[in-house]
Amino acid sequence: KRPEPSGKPAIALIYAEGTITDGEGGEGLLGGSSVGSAGMRRALRAAAKDDNVKAVVIRIDSPGGSALASEVMWQAARHVAEKKPVIVSIGSMAASGGYYLASAGDHIFADPSAIVGSIGVVGGKFVLKDLYDKIGLTTETFYRGKNADLFSDSKPFDDRQRRLITNWMRNTYEQFTSRVMHTRKDKIKDIDQVARGRIFLARQAKELGMVDEIGGIEAALTHAAGKASLQKGGYDVQVLPAPRTLGDMLLGTAMSQAELPFNATVKIGEDSILRTLSPRARQSIGQQLDFLQLLQDRPVVLVTPYVLTVR
Repeated sequence: KRPEPSGKPAIALIYAEGTITDGEGGEGLLGGSSVGSAGMRRALRAAAKDDNVKAVVIRIDSPGGSALASEVMWQAARHVAEKKPVIVSIGSMAASGGYYLASAGDHIFADPSAIVGSIGVVGGKFVLKDLYDKIGLTTETFYRGKNADLFSDSKPFDDRQRRLITNWMRNTYEQFTSRVMHTRKDKIKDIDQVARGRIFLARQAKELGMVDEIGGIEAALTHAAGKASLQKGGYDVQVLPAPRTLGDMLLGTAMSQAELPFNATVKIGEDSILRTLSPRARQSIGQQLDFLQLLQDRPVVLVTPYVLTVR
């Protein structure tokens, strides 16, 4: 059963955790998570339409992902920002596509150990023909058109396709930097000093104008309340999208109103070698598998092409 409304004004809290993907997000194969552009856009749209929601806090913990999905979420967040304060809280990471989304906020907080930046583009694809030959797998593909085999995993890019991908990457990078400067042009003095794939710890990012304040999610909520002229104790924190209740599932309530409290995932058996890995290592492997899938679907992505661990 969903809690009864208290009648107080609310601050919407929206989580963006994991690899950024097109469409719906959810739990990854190895226990990680992904944030889908469709789900994020619905949550932001609900916050914008709800008159009881006075401000929005987006909590980001993402290494990036799809360039298209990052742009969709940026546009949705800026649409909300035209009506209500949008505050961003960065958890352990907002890199590449994660920072793309973060730049949509009016004010950015970052945890002290957060990794911020990686304003850059990754492009390419995995060619698996030699692997297929080694395992005795024969494939035959027929194409019609100059770029029909652009996404093929059986042959590398030719010179023409390589130029096409390079231009695609350049245009995506220019759009990325323009989105960042759209909201932070008075704070970042020189985009070239913070872009080109560089990463920073939170305090460095603050000095460079990429982050406004060092602090956690509570600090972000307090700041959002102040921007909306809400007094301490005089507002609720409303997580969007709300988990679906049993009644929602039995009545077939649309997914646009709430999310399932569970997702399908792969169970790791007792004899699996993956069980010997730490949860953090399994999450990292899951993210890399997500990136492989992204590159197979679209050869230009906004991801951090390595795994970082702060000890």
